[in-house]
Amino acid sequence: RADLSQGGGDDDRALAFSARHADVHLFQSAAAEGLAARISRLKILAEAEGRYVRAGLIQPLLLRDDPDSAICDSSGRTLAPGTLVASYDEAAGRLAAYVEAGVTELLLEATPTLEEAYRTGQHLLPRLRTLTHQLHINPLHSAA
Repeated sequence: RADLSQGGGDDDRALAFSARHADVHLFQSAAAEGLAARISRLKILAEAEGRYVRAGLIQPLLLRDDPDSAICDSSGRTLAPGTLVASYDEAAGRLAAYVEAGVTELLLEATPTLEEAYRTGQHLLPRLRTLTHQLHINPLHSAA
């Protein structure tokens, strides 16, 4: 059995594979509304298999105190597809929307890893915890 499944994408075939074999299906960054529909489909497929599969999100990040600084720092870099370039507050809001859509696991990516991981832990995660607590959502397990 696979603990994580991400290689097959978000189509029904990939979701069905995860429903049968994975504990967590990792989705790529997408709009929260579209992601909610895919998570709902995953839950239906998993229930048909007598299983529960958590929904994770792979979210590349480039975050700064304000959006203009984030945009400025993003120029000239090669960013992963779907990279969220935003302020810490904007990113916390976006990630909280994903949690509301059904995401239970976050895989937060950033480059350069050490500097961005520090910024994520120091500035983003406290904001995200505050928002998800206000929404009465269970605490998140996240890796930076």
